[in-house]
Amino acid sequence: MNNLKQKIFKSLSFIDIYTILMLCIYIITDIILFSKVDIALNLLIINVVIIFVIIIIAIQTYSKKLNTWQLVLRKFYLMPVILYIYNQIFYYIKVVNPILRDKELANIDKLIFGISPSYFLNNFANPILTEYLQLTYFLFYFYPVIIGADLILQNKKKELYNYAGLIFFSFYFSYILYFLIPAIGPRFYLHDFAKNSIELPGLFLSEIMRGFINAGGGILPGQTNPSQFVNADCFPSGHTMMTMITMIIAFRYNSRIKWVVAILGSSLIFSTVYLRYHYVVDLVAGAFFCIIALYLEPKLKAFLLKLGLSEK
Repeated sequence: MNNLKQKIFKSLSFIDIYTILMLCIYIITDIILFSKVDIALNLLIINVVIIFVIIIIAIQTYSKKLNTWQLVLRKFYLMPVILYIYNQIFYYIKVVNPILRDKELANIDKLIFGISPSYFLNNFANPILTEYLQLTYFLFYFYPVIIGADLILQNKKKELYNYAGLIFFSFYFSYILYFLIPAIGPRFYLHDFAKNSIELPGLFLSEIMRGFINAGGGILPGQTNPSQFVNADCFPSGHTMMTMITMIIAFRYNSRIKWVVAILGSSLIFSTVYLRYHYVVDLVAGAFFCIIALYLEPKLKAFLLKLGLSEK
């Protein structure tokens, strides 16, 4: 039995460990809130199954020599699980911390700038700018994979391992932070959500991209009272936090597309306010917790290495 446990632990990567830890947090939450979350049993079963699948894949691939793209896939195949874990937030936050803090966040912005920034930026709105910014926002989940692929193509395997672990840790860290100050953002609190497409029209793809983003956040087409279904995930801005981490790593590891990522990433961060997804204070918090994540993840990794996890 001890040999089996040791084999399992050594076969797991850092992203596997971080994902399993996050799923265990959710499993404990499922059990504690079992009578208060309608689909607690379903979530509990799925979370347990995902853990077993991760362990099986880790054992099956541990001793095999993977080619370039198999290696990239091995490091990033859990990206869909990130989305699944993200969407569970809706069920937990409304029970754990149901009071939205949009009023306080909006007031902080207004105190600093004298006006709500999303109202101010509306004066400069035009379809071309909206189309570009909506695209940069929509590509959020693609930036980490693109950087990862570039690192592996440069044969920077150790850098890829470090980067993948940091990305997954930071995503899960941001999800935990959402529980502290839940908010749904300016597009609901300060503006009429139903008029966003009218007041911020794009050119060709903006509406399609908005639809995908809305669906990812819990809002389905034609849904009445969407503010009751959207994930309360505004503070801190995960888009800012994760994009800053991606940009920092792109320069730290001298990615060949670092300047492209810098331009698109900076545009994405600006878009979070322009497109009414976030208050400026969310962005400041996202930047702060980006620094915290960059500090904490290597500490956790060093601790796991001492326990016997293989650095691979």
